[in-house]
Amino acid sequence: RPGARAAARPRRAWGPGSGLMFFDISAYQQERFIVTTIFNLLKDGPRDVIGLEWQPEDGRAIRYLKPPDGGSVRRYIAAGTGYTEAAKTSFKMETFDNVPVDFLEWQMGATLQLKSQTVDVALCTQRSIERLGQKGLKEALKESARVLKPKGQLILIRDDADKRPLPEAAAALFETSATLSESGLAVSQLVPRQKRPASAATQARRRPAAAGSARRPPPPRPGTSGRGRPRAGGR
Repeated sequence: RPGARAAARPRRAWGPGSGLMFFDISAYQQERFIVTTIFNLLKDGPRDVIGLEWQPEDGRAIRYLKPPDGGSVRRYIAAGTGYTEAAKTSFKMETFDNVPVDFLEWQMGATLQLKSQTVDVALCTQRSIERLGQKGLKEALKESARVLKPKGQLILIRDDADKRPLPEAAAALFETSATLSESGLAVSQLVPRQKRPASAATQARRRPAAAGSARRPPPPRPGTSGRGRPRAGGR
């Protein structure tokens, strides 16, 4: 549909970019939309993927990763702190697919013990975003940009049970050009077709910049400021 295509037209932001997606959807469509969208994002990627999740509270997000053509999750990494042995055992039992799960200790101010460009998909749920806070989210996002492969995806999932607006930490992230540039984000927007309002997803793919360069936002049009508004005194 013309309207649907227009809604899914990419909107670029600053930076060379890792993938980024926000889900904000109604209860009856949540699981289907997340699984279908992630499946479509992965269909042109590797057959077997390595996943990373920031500060997860359980293993349910692993089930969203279903690579096409009989692929599998080769390794799943839970990055965070405060996991007891009992919590780790429970987490692994929830995956159902015998996915190898590794827990990597990580907290603000530390570097995740993963090599650069080794992860296919990184995830973070809304509850994790709220636990991380603004500073923790920014650090996790920067680390995601480092460890994601050139065509990797970073996906942030909103909890449908939480009817509040997206966390201020996430909103502030998009408004902070320095964080976008440092994290290497290129953002576009996808909106699922449905009758009920307030549903949206934002996604972007990582596009490596040329060596020694960084992608910058396009220059403003004549007669406008850098944000596209007429300058004082302009027509």
